[in-house]
Amino acid sequence: METESASTLYPKENIEFVMKYSEQHDDSNNDSQNNIDVLQMENSDVEQEQFTDSEIISEPFNPQSINITPRQITIYSLCQRLTHKEINLFTDFQRKGDLWKKQAQSRLIESILIRFPLPTFYFDGSDDGHWLVVDGLQRLSTLKNFILEKTLRLTGLEYLVQFEGYSYDELPRELQRRIYETDVLAYIINPGTPPEVKFNLFKRINTTALLLTSQEIRNALNQGTAADFVAHLAASPEFQRATAKSVKPDRMEDRDLVMRFLAFQMQDYSTYQPSLDSFLSRAMAHLAIISAAERDELAQHFYRAMNAAFEIFGENAFRKINSENPAKRNPINKALFEALSVALAAESDANIAYFVENRMLVRKFYEDIFSTNLQFHQSITRSTGDKRWVEVRHTIIRHTFAYIIQHPEMTVSDYYDYISTPQ
Repeated sequence: METESASTLYPKENIEFVMKYSEQHDDSNNDSQNNIDVLQMENSDVEQEQFTDSEIISEPFNPQSINITPRQITIYSLCQRLTHKEINLFTDFQRKGDLWKKQAQSRLIESILIRFPLPTFYFDGSDDGHWLVVDGLQRLSTLKNFILEKTLRLTGLEYLVQFEGYSYDELPRELQRRIYETDVLAYIINPGTPPEVKFNLFKRINTTALLLTSQEIRNALNQGTAADFVAHLAASPEFQRATAKSVKPDRMEDRDLVMRFLAFQMQDYSTYQPSLDSFLSRAMAHLAIISAAERDELAQHFYRAMNAAFEIFGENAFRKINSENPAKRNPINKALFEALSVALAAESDANIAYFVENRMLVRKFYEDIFSTNLQFHQSITRSTGDKRWVEVRHTIIRHTFAYIIQHPEMTVSDYYDYISTPQ
């Protein structure tokens, strides 16, 4: 049996290490475990994480590198860009165009006609020939429907009721000209602006009724190779089986899980620096610049980890174990998914085979971690992006695997004897 990836530390030493590390850094309330609320996104089988102010960006961007300029643009210019496909309205993320009802679209056109100012638009202009919409998608969709595609007829007007039912072509020439000559204010993110700035801008000024998740923003900012690669892994049979097909893709929770694996697979957890959002955003941007061979290697590690997780833990893979009701299946925990999948990817084929063959023993260790180790529970429940908790959860899982490998003679009965021995 191969042991190259196994740590030389045994669990008793591991526990001492983890507890000492946590005591040195833990400034949280001793009763915090009693105040943890598990929040779930509606219709999601993924446990929602709780973040705190302690998860600050450890390497903030330089404000002088921000390059965002205001620009007055006519609606005619926006329509020209739409006509020539120089504004992307079909980004591959949750927020879609044409969410507004006909009356809401009509009221926007009426606002233009009576010279009410429109809200500000935001565009990522890193590629001047292909702008990405940061904010203003529904307004642009309305202009496209009314002026270019002629699919919208005005309805539910408040002031210009005489034009009820009119299409763009049926408006008097004076009003058509007024629409085209209307100025709107747009902020353009210019080339050279750091990805972290773009990500934070998305989060701060997004005004849609359904706010974007962090992964939806990452996906929007990394269209092409990176987004396609992550989507491919999320749709893979290996991932679907390991997660019991329970992670709905609607809000990209599945891709968020995949990115957690990829980020910590590409960069060792010991070098992680908060915030988690920035860490994942940098990792996704990195996917676009590595070679196809490197992405294929990442994919093989991912498939292997997913297969191992299912074969060892079944449908309880990546889920907290409830010692009082082991039969109850909890939602998938993102932090646990990250640490467990990356740890499995690091093990040799021989070690994985041993874990599968002795899956009941591995599961007992797994259950004991949840029932007895409060530090581990903390690390996957609250402040999961905090550097200390990232290190705690990865360390405990890897050292537990190492102990099992280094004690091949152990049985389930021996395991119970071990945990009953005073530490």
